[in-house]
Amino acid sequence: MEPIRFTLNRVSAGRMGSVVFQGSAPFFTPGCMLYAQSGSVPHLTLDNLQRVVDVPWPIVIPLQSVYDMLKSVKTFRKPLGEFCGLPARNPVIIPLHEALREVPTGNNDSAGVAIWKPAGRVRLSSENLVELISVFKPSAYQALTDGDTPQNCSNKRLNHSVTRSVDYLEECLKLHGEQSLKSGVLASIQGGFDVKSRKFSIRGTLENESRVSGYIIDGFHYNGESTALLNYSDIEDVLTATLKELPEDKPRFMLGCFNPDLVMKLVEAGVDCFDSSFACLCSDRGQALNFTFQDVKLAVEGPRYLQLNETHYKDDMRLISENCKCYTCTEGFTRAYVNHLLVTREMLAQVLLQLHNLHHYLKFFESLRSNFSKS
Repeated sequence: MEPIRFTLNRVSAGRMGSVVFQGSAPFFTPGCMLYAQSGSVPHLTLDNLQRVVDVPWPIVIPLQSVYDMLKSVKTFRKPLGEFCGLPARNPVIIPLHEALREVPTGNNDSAGVAIWKPAGRVRLSSENLVELISVFKPSAYQALTDGDTPQNCSNKRLNHSVTRSVDYLEECLKLHGEQSLKSGVLASIQGGFDVKSRKFSIRGTLENESRVSGYIIDGFHYNGESTALLNYSDIEDVLTATLKELPEDKPRFMLGCFNPDLVMKLVEAGVDCFDSSFACLCSDRGQALNFTFQDVKLAVEGPRYLQLNETHYKDDMRLISENCKCYTCTEGFTRAYVNHLLVTREMLAQVLLQLHNLHHYLKFFESLRSNFSKS
């Protein structure tokens, strides 16, 4: 049985389909996977998370946040998801880096890629990665890759990024096959902001197409908060050329804290799967998402959130969003109350914001799918 089965139902303004991870229910695309840190969605206990999603949902757990769990999970003798208390039917996807933590540049070489665990830097080789995956047993994982390609970087750096990533992929697939691992392998497409390098990356990657379960479009950002400021115009030409070269029958992932306006453009371009780190970023900043699908579709100017720690909200007795069905809004928590929690630095502030923001962000994707199905 294939570790990931992708069905493309329709191509119009965007691609509509579904991803089935082994043993899980269909995940409809374009879709948003849950972003987790160290195995749990930030600010939410499992029972609170179930107030947002009550069905098995793909969860993204970055490798750098669970690297030190190897010995414990090995002793536990069950997959990482179960070790973290997640239901067994929740697919777990493991990328290399944290979406909300900026990746320092200049630390990769032919021997491996640098990741930053809580205790500091670790050099990760293909052998290290496959050993971790053999213990963690995720539904899918990102093969080792060098995405250190800042805008306007040299041709030498681009060449290193692409060549090493193709070599890393071949090494990972070889080790993956030798150990008969059942996880899906996600190959990264590199090349930075250069179309020629992107096409070179695709050609090298497609030599192993039959052994790859999906593609991660990588190398456009360094993760962290600055990702939320990424402009589509900066990547449009390169992204369009890249997606045009990829096979239609496998899912395309782009991970990072992308704002709703950028997500809309990426979906229209042909990207399938995202993560919810943008909702987490807003919660960390004291922001409550407050926009409609039409605001994004019509490119209405203005912020997509309320900055609830600002003084003028201290007497605002309205709900965050009148028509919102999230736990925070249906239970009557007001803007003034959340403002009070933020000002007094109560942990409950981020809990209530995360319940709202995650619900709102996932509903945005639901609206995307509904809109494209009618177009």
